[in-house]
Amino acid sequence: MGNGAVINNTDGFTFQSDAGFVNTLGGSATFANSGAGVLRKTGGAGTSNISALVANNGGTIDVQTGTIALNGG
Repeated sequence: MGNGAVINNTDGFTFQSDAGFVNTLGGSATFANSGAGVLRKTGGAGTSNISALVANNGGTIDVQTGTIALNGG
């Protein structure tokens, strides 16, 4: 992700491993989890890091294994 990037999740996004989102270009980036959006982690016993702002606007965060770390503010 980079400066000004926005991922707008209105359906579903699943981490099936310990992968994550990294803001490699600096500046602000946002993962918006809105309405019926579900941010889910179903695989990996470790941590999925999100280094962008997470705006949870009525969505669901469902961690079935491991950890989702919100590191972007």
